[in-house]
Amino acid sequence: MRKLLAGLFAVFLLMSLGCAATPSMDEGALQLYPGIDAIAGKLIESTDIEKAGKITVADFIGPSGQITHLGRHISDKLSVRLFSSRRFSDMMERRQLKQVLATHKQELSGYFDQRSVNRFGHMIGVDSMVIGKLENLGTVIDLTAKVVHAKTGRILGMADVRILKNDAVRRLISQRETSTLTVSVKPVVSGTVTAGSKSIRLTNGSASFTGLSCGVCQVHISVSTPGYASVTRSVNLQSKNENLNINLESRKYDVSFQIVPPEADLSVDGEKIDVNDQGFARALSLSARQYCYSVSAEGFENRTGRFNPAQKQVIMVDLNARDAFYSLKSDFFKKVQGIDKDFNIRLWASRKECRTGEPIKFYFRTERDCYLNLVDVNSRGELTLLFPNRFHRHNFIRAGRTYQIPDERYDGFEYEIQPPVGTDRIYAIASSSPLDLFDNDFEQSRFMAVTRNGRQDARARGIGIRLKNARLDSAAEYLLRIR
Repeated sequence: MRKLLAGLFAVFLLMSLGCAATPSMDEGALQLYPGIDAIAGKLIESTDIEKAGKITVADFIGPSGQITHLGRHISDKLSVRLFSSRRFSDMMERRQLKQVLATHKQELSGYFDQRSVNRFGHMIGVDSMVIGKLENLGTVIDLTAKVVHAKTGRILGMADVRILKNDAVRRLISQRETSTLTVSVKPVVSGTVTAGSKSIRLTNGSASFTGLSCGVCQVHISVSTPGYASVTRSVNLQSKNENLNINLESRKYDVSFQIVPPEADLSVDGEKIDVNDQGFARALSLSARQYCYSVSAEGFENRTGRFNPAQKQVIMVDLNARDAFYSLKSDFFKKVQGIDKDFNIRLWASRKECRTGEPIKFYFRTERDCYLNLVDVNSRGELTLLFPNRFHRHNFIRAGRTYQIPDERYDGFEYEIQPPVGTDRIYAIASSSPLDLFDNDFEQSRFMAVTRNGRQDARARGIGIRLKNARLDSAAEYLLRIR
């Protein structure tokens, strides 16, 4: 029993000694104004006065990174103490500092750390700046202050003190410096603005926030109107009323056009856009707004339309033909473009460009036995069936064999280029089933042709119908420029 009592007494003694060895947070802490006097004295004592030059005191930050009445009150009183010491050759009063900061809102936050003093001190017009930070440690406020040289960023002096958190200090901490922020955007769009922890929808391009804590505030503008990117800005709230004006940047869009016929001319807002041989075109880096496009081609009705790149990035334009020939010309192009090929056809010619009257030869080879038509469609929609012809009446061809049209070994003639000038499209179309688009009768002509002689519109329409109903397994296209 005595041993047990002795052990309990030893534990109690150790606990008592341990408690006594741990100092209280309140120990050494000062009331508010004696604490300000102490921090001023320590700064004067530790600072290289000659290097400090012209000095000013910035708003102290904290507790919790906010700007409170306590931080500003300490900064104001500390500025008075340092000036009254007569130790510093020149001082910028805090009212003047706030005016300077107000003229540099875009560059300065107004609440400084060591790095920002070094970066912006010359803009403010001082050689050194006193910056400070307040931390809430329960029953006391821990205050740290530094004198930072603006040119070098070096610390010229440093001091700290603990201030008792009495009723007056608690009241100053609870009184945050607040501001009303009005955010305006141009152009007027729909969306939501978030400032701090508050979110408000834009009304007529603006949103107003009240009761925001002074200091650096992150503002995010989430734009719901198509074509404009969301924006995040950091704004310094210093006064009771602040404004943030944002000019929204439009996103850039690329718009693709697919045009039939491919020889059409395209313009967007009056600017010509190049259309490639397959009828594709791209208008690049367009803003989110209304544009007007215009498409025109010889033999087709013009088409105009409006579009917003933010809402439409692919535009299909199929012009209506003025007669059966131009309609058949479009039908050939669309039919060939839409084939899901079962095998490949290689098609080429003896030249890519030529003049009217010059001779030319065409060549083709397939990967599979098939029935093949070789058709020349000129710029006016007139058609010539190059194969089969009077010399090769049967259009069944063998895989892997190269065919030549005309073939002087058997045909004994040359094929000469005929008007009009422009682009002829040579189509090799193939099917595993018998293929006859022209109702071939080669007794009257070596090659079947459908030309504009005033009586062949019905025949052109008939070929168009057979083309649409034909089951094609492969196709190839060759462009021939005629000058």
